[in-house]
Amino acid sequence: RAVREYIERHLDRPADHQIRAAVELSATGQHDGAIRLLAAALAEDPKYDKTRLALAKEQLEAGYIVDARQTLNGVSAQNRFDPPFKSLIARLELAEIANSDVDRATLEKRISSNPDDLPSREQLGAICFAAGENDAAMEQWLEIVRRGQGDIKDNGRENLIRSFEVLGSQDQDVTRYRRLLAQALN
Repeated sequence: RAVREYIERHLDRPADHQIRAAVELSATGQHDGAIRLLAAALAEDPKYDKTRLALAKEQLEAGYIVDARQTLNGVSAQNRFDPPFKSLIARLELAEIANSDVDRATLEKRISSNPDDLPSREQLGAICFAAGENDAAMEQWLEIVRRGQGDIKDNGRENLIRSFEVLGSQDQDVTRYRRLLAQALN
């Protein structure tokens, strides 16, 4: 049994070909096509978490946040501690915070007139992160840790940790903001 599991782990499954095809579709901006392909592959092999992660990633890229959450909820317990899953969950959680009816300009205006509007800072950070402005996002969350108390302070810290998870420990911003977070907490 152990030998069979080892061999199966190293053989291509039919879904692996569909994952590669979906990556090609996605690269040309055809996210809906990639999602359809991956959903079909997942229906054929529902226990294959590699397909589930690829589908959730596509759903997230296409802005289908609720669908991505549903897809990720199905990941097996043993794979929930793997870096690809943790990174996707962190991206999803930040996207859920950013996904609001308030636009960036409104949030920036609120913060400039009231620097202690920490919920607006949290949302602005998530919007910046979704736009790839990692430094600006982490700065907002660090400011929440510096200014906040209780739950909102914890939110700032958790969002920083989520961004570290997404970006990876090799990222220069991660190294710098880890140090700044430690200083802010002491």
